[in-house]
Amino acid sequence: MHRGSISERLLGAHRSLIRAMKRIDLLRLIRVSARARGIVVTEREGGNHTKFTVGSVNFVVGRHRELKSWETRQILQALAREFGEGWWKSE
Repeated sequence: MHRGSISERLLGAHRSLIRAMKRIDLLRLIRVSARARGIVVTEREGGNHTKFTVGSVNFVVGRHRELKSWETRQILQALAREFGEGWWKSE
């Protein structure tokens, strides 16, 4: 049984406060949001990072299990160009 939306479960009750999160959870949130909007997500493996393209936005994600809050914030804000402002609060 699921309680709350994906963003509430992953980002916590204080959705405006972006905190560190697991890499796999961030990627799941991005893929679900892109699929819902019909946006293509492509992945390419680099040396120590995975390179993503979501629509017209490019970003890299390190291969750490947990991403720091500033990394998470940068990625979520960069994706606002494709998904709309505050998109992670409504998922």
